[in-house]
Amino acid sequence: MRTQLQLVGFLIYQKLSEYLNKYKLFHLNTQLLDI
Repeated sequence: MRTQLQLVGFLIYQKLSEYLNKYKLFHLNTQLLDI
């Protein structure tokens, strides 16, 4: 059970980091367009 939770947590962490990276890129692009 504990290993399952760790796996799920790892997957969620991966998805979150992926989403954050996309958001950062999008934010940088919008900032560049504003200039």
